[in-house]
Amino acid sequence: MNEPSPLLQRCFSEVLDESPRLLGRCLEAMVQALIGPQQRTAEVLVADGSSAAWSGLMRHRTVWVKAYPVRLREAFERGDDGADSATIPLQTDSAHLALVDEADYNEQIEFKRMLQQLQPLVEQELAALDARMSSLVGLTTVHADRNPLRPSVMAREVYRLMQGSEPDREVRMRWLRQLAVPLGVELRQLYADVALRLQQADVQEAGYRVRLVSDPTGPRVPDTPDDSRYGLTTEWFDLPGAEPAPVPDDVSDAGFGQADLALARSPVDPEVYHRFLAEPAATPAPALTGEYHRAVERAWSELQSSLAAYRHDEAALLAQRRQHAHLPAVDRPSRQVSTESPLMQSVWGEFANPHVRSRTLLSLKRQARRQDQPMGLDVVRLLVNQVARDPLLLAPVREAVIALEPALLKLAVDDPRYFGQVDHPARRLIESVAQRSFRFNDEFATDFQSFLRPVAQGFTSLLERAEVEPTDFAQVLSALQAGWALLDAREHEQRERSLQAARHAEERQNLADAVVRELSQRPDIDHAPAFLVEFLYGPWALVIASAALESPGVPDPHWYRKVVTDLIWSIRRDVTLRMPARLFEILPGMLQTLRSGLARLAQDGAAHQPFFDTLMRLHEPVLRLRRARVRRTLGETAPPDYPVLTDVLPPASAEQRLPRPAEQPWLAPAELAATGFEDTLALEPVPGESPWTAPVVSAAPAVSAPAAAVHTDTARLVEGEWFDLLSGGEWLRAQLVWASARGTLFMFISRGGRSHSMTRRTCDRLLRERHLRPVGRRDVVLEALQAVAGEPVASGHEAPVTAEVADSLERP
Repeated sequence: MNEPSPLLQRCFSEVLDESPRLLGRCLEAMVQALIGPQQRTAEVLVADGSSAAWSGLMRHRTVWVKAYPVRLREAFERGDDGADSATIPLQTDSAHLALVDEADYNEQIEFKRMLQQLQPLVEQELAALDARMSSLVGLTTVHADRNPLRPSVMAREVYRLMQGSEPDREVRMRWLRQLAVPLGVELRQLYADVALRLQQADVQEAGYRVRLVSDPTGPRVPDTPDDSRYGLTTEWFDLPGAEPAPVPDDVSDAGFGQADLALARSPVDPEVYHRFLAEPAATPAPALTGEYHRAVERAWSELQSSLAAYRHDEAALLAQRRQHAHLPAVDRPSRQVSTESPLMQSVWGEFANPHVRSRTLLSLKRQARRQDQPMGLDVVRLLVNQVARDPLLLAPVREAVIALEPALLKLAVDDPRYFGQVDHPARRLIESVAQRSFRFNDEFATDFQSFLRPVAQGFTSLLERAEVEPTDFAQVLSALQAGWALLDAREHEQRERSLQAARHAEERQNLADAVVRELSQRPDIDHAPAFLVEFLYGPWALVIASAALESPGVPDPHWYRKVVTDLIWSIRRDVTLRMPARLFEILPGMLQTLRSGLARLAQDGAAHQPFFDTLMRLHEPVLRLRRARVRRTLGETAPPDYPVLTDVLPPASAEQRLPRPAEQPWLAPAELAATGFEDTLALEPVPGESPWTAPVVSAAPAVSAPAAAVHTDTARLVEGEWFDLLSGGEWLRAQLVWASARGTLFMFISRGGRSHSMTRRTCDRLLRERHLRPVGRRDVVLEALQAVAGEPVASGHEAPVTAEVADSLERP
């Protein structure tokens, strides 16, 4: 394998750094899935199998988490050109099958089935990563099999860990049946993060080969048996690296005359431009005839008359723009603009006049000598007009693209199909500005004006050039990205603090849930009353987890695990009455350890006072013996310090001892502030009830809702998407940057790196009340290009375009 690029090496390093946590969360979810059948089934064999499976995962978890990044590094270094599906290739020849043990063959089948289940879970994020990763490794078209992070590589190393640790094949097969969903959830986020890093590093997407469908809404009839699975025609949209489409014999004059191309608004059927975009750039273009040149001169004369008659009214335009300024940003109607719309002269100078922009178009058409040149000019105008209609973009951004049209037109004379090149600087400039603008939802806000000002200055510098080259667009983009990088650097530190606090809380909670499962396996827990089980499963599990994170590798930091044994023993009256000296010996240190451990969580001590009161009441009979002995020695009598608990508390029920994952991670007060929960706690359904306070000791632990019961509203939230969020009476544009593995906590980041975190129930409530509104995200230029080419267009409020046109994409 060739030496990877530095950027690819950084991607590998980030994946390797995240892989232990990724695998840990997968194993956690698998354990929970396996515990469920064990608790519900009445069949002993199945129960034993589930118990062996989940207990085996817990037993191997530590070793696997440490070994997984090592295995992945080796896979990355060798390039993994070997088989991806399994260690034993499946054969169709019966002679080969006879040589394979049937049980081994079934296990390989189970692994392949797991990969088939995994693929659709990551399809959307993987498509974007495949495109950028193919470009990063030097390919012009997408090759999914060249992506070193492909799901088969990530899953195979997990499978090999299973094979090397567990001799029982049935247990391994149980693991494989549970692996697809949690691994898919984790890889989906991992792929989105890596794709975002590549996008931020300006790695462009390699081209997909797109087949054009003449009638997207009509029935699809396969042209050949090879196409029968897809129902696609054999016409090809010539993105970079795609196979050239066959050129119809009548491409030069079918359905239009050259005089039609001479107008500022050509009445040419869109199907003509459809074929033009599908036509390879190397195809010789017919020369323009005298009919064309006469028609363009007539159009030029008419334009001069229109230009002379035009009167610009800046005040009227300003009043029109501010007509709905009093409305909340999310409720303002989208202002319609097009290539024929007048713009603000104070921003765009003479190019605010639509006739001046048309003059550039016709001037270039007058200079054209080949038929592909006016067609390329028309395509640019169509694309600009399509972008101007995009409702996701604020009107000033769409107007900026319209104003840039004359500079974009100049490039089309020498390269009529340049917009089909995904890495062309002009296309990258428009796409980058559009994607950056998704951070804003109010065109009158000062932060948006600060964003638009350098954009307008950069575009104006291009408009002022008599001749433009692709490098000029690249320079403007570089200058804009340098300014954006400075702004992002100021927000990065605050954002990382918020994310670190949230991830630390999630990791601590996952570890606490594992501690709870470990405690539930203790034989002495069967004698513990409900109040003690609740304490151990709740705050004390968090204490043990927190100490383990602070002191990795230490078996029992601060003896927090050992104190559990003393605590359970200390409340067994039948034992302590016979051994009071033992209780007197351990009690002071035990109470000190309990209080110091709880203090590490910065929890309110008053919240745990009921627990300590109940504990002292249980110790009271033994303590009374000692006090009575002391009083007899001194010849005194006095009432007991605590009310005597005459009845022994019964052990907790089997249901109460059942380990359940926490409904959501617990956060300390400092973490609440760092993650931005303080602004959203007031939105919790029950007034005054915070989900972050320490559990109140009661007779029985509360039963948590199943972790899998994710609300249908929040289940569709995708990290990286943009939302409009009502916070403090102000509508903010915020990006979902983190969601807990169980979908119970969500963190959004708005301008200035300000974090807004909320629980699932708060998020559900905001979505229902439309105080949290999905905005959507898509590739603006690609969608405009597809619209011009006659492709079906994504709505913009669903998945990105790459998923919407999946039926029209074929990987080479």
